[in-house]
Amino acid sequence: MTTKAVKVRVRAGHLEPLEKLELPEGAELTVTVEVPEESRVGARRPAALRTWDLGIKGPLTREEIYEDVG
Repeated sequence: MTTKAVKVRVRAGHLEPLEKLELPEGAELTVTVEVPEESRVGARRPAALRTWDLGIKGPLTREEIYEDVG
């Protein structure tokens, strides 16, 4: 068995070869993927939302919401 390095692109979650491969239909391959440290999935920081003081001390009731509308 011989090995060959092939460049691929990820598109819609699938690996797409960037060069033509002469492989029989249904062939199974073993793939080794190099992942750069900064692009690890778990390395993302969680999103943080800023808080805004709207002057409301507690949750509004339905009547209080529609009272202002008329």
